[in-house]
Amino acid sequence: MVCHSFLCTVSLCVFLAASASSEILGVNLLRNERNSPTALIGCLTKAGLSPVTPSNPSYQNDSLPVNTRLIYQPASLVYANTAKDVSAAVKCGALHEVKVNARSGGHSYASFGTGGEDGHLIISLDNLNNMKLSGEYVTVGAGTKLGPLYYFLWENGQRATVFGTAPQIGVGGHLHGGYGFLSRKWGLFLDQVVEMEVVKADGSVVTANKDSNADLFWALRGAPPSFGVITQLTILTHPAPTHAATFAFTYNWSTPYIASSAFQIFQHWTAEADMPSDLTLQVQYTDASPVPTFWLIGAYYGDDGIAGLNKTVQPLWDALLALNDSVPTATIFEDLNWIQNVLYEAGLDPTTDPKVALEDAPAIHYPFYCNSVFYSADDLLTNASTLSFAQYTYNGTSADMNWIAYLYLFGGKNSAISAVPQDATAYNARDMFINLQVCGNRNTMPFPDDGLSFTEGMLKSVTDMMPGVRFTGYPNHVDSQLSREEAHASYYPTHTQRLQEIMKKVNQKAVFDYPQGFLPV
Repeated sequence: MVCHSFLCTVSLCVFLAASASSEILGVNLLRNERNSPTALIGCLTKAGLSPVTPSNPSYQNDSLPVNTRLIYQPASLVYANTAKDVSAAVKCGALHEVKVNARSGGHSYASFGTGGEDGHLIISLDNLNNMKLSGEYVTVGAGTKLGPLYYFLWENGQRATVFGTAPQIGVGGHLHGGYGFLSRKWGLFLDQVVEMEVVKADGSVVTANKDSNADLFWALRGAPPSFGVITQLTILTHPAPTHAATFAFTYNWSTPYIASSAFQIFQHWTAEADMPSDLTLQVQYTDASPVPTFWLIGAYYGDDGIAGLNKTVQPLWDALLALNDSVPTATIFEDLNWIQNVLYEAGLDPTTDPKVALEDAPAIHYPFYCNSVFYSADDLLTNASTLSFAQYTYNGTSADMNWIAYLYLFGGKNSAISAVPQDATAYNARDMFINLQVCGNRNTMPFPDDGLSFTEGMLKSVTDMMPGVRFTGYPNHVDSQLSREEAHASYYPTHTQRLQEIMKKVNQKAVFDYPQGFLPV
């Protein structure tokens, strides 16, 4: 039989095409099999990790975030007991092409601890809660909660370090910043961390510090979720203050014009006064009837206690009193020891047993939306912007929810936060002065749609009055409404490029990812 070249070529092409199609089909079948939920669960089970899946009775409770406005459905959750467990889970996620996220305390405003979207593998670090004090340093598991850690440090030599106030928060979540009442004195929480044990995207367990895996260490202090799962931290501690002179003054200004003047007095005094680092101040501004409530609160940690507090803050109190509109409707002075101050700042009774109050603080779950902006001492809020904010809040909202705003003092004279160079860590707001946070919340579901728009409008009432001014965001107050690119521009305006370059080295396939995470570009 003679084979004509044209026909042979066609036959060969058909054969090759059929072979190629079969090969592609085989690859797709293998990929589909590898990506199936059953395959992931099988891998986790084989590794001895007891995955919690949607078919488990405990799944809904185990996957419930603090912010119940944003509930997602993970492909599976596992509770790691060791770094080896975390490594095995990461390898399973990578093998089966399922995005992996760690959950420390689960307090992400955007529920990123459960993926920020459906279908992720969640590694809960709750069982990594060991604590060991050695000299000035405490080594803790990344799932350790702040309340037990506060008490542990107090009971073991009356030590302290910088944490937030809620005892239920996991220590790992503090690595986006970590602001506390001692931050002006000692810095942010991430500034206290000297070493970390980290599971990388390939499952390897490494040590990160200033000398080993230095780029990874840099990234983890400010932008941790994209770069690894932290399993253990070594943290610098300090002798706890001998005094914590705390105060709270409550005002109800009759008009938004006077409220605006009070905001101006607060920000100008804190920017211009030679405030000692022992002093911290903030404003809490809350929804109330018939007018909002303006809380001026603070603490002074100097050895001279109440006398030192009075001497330091009296000019601010006098300036507010000179508004001649409202004497404080409530005045609180407490001369406390450090652990009593921890309870007080957490909204707990400072006379209660700290062990019980801090170690047994109940879990919280409720729907809310929060956001915040930083501004610098060179761009204080204008009279027009604080008046716009006051008028907006005095008009109130028809949304079935409560709202609250905070002014947190990060910078200013003698602030340890500002003393750290801007590029020392991935945290990107060293030059910022005050953080203005706004929140809308309610006790039960659902969260109202107009509540979201009202809360967003609180910040816009300020920023829209100051076009051209540089406002930045705080990633611990993450805005769930931002895209990936918007989040990077807000939280890491000068650090995004370096973070993306580090991603190429440590997480090339974006095994650790979430809606605002970094990509290896």
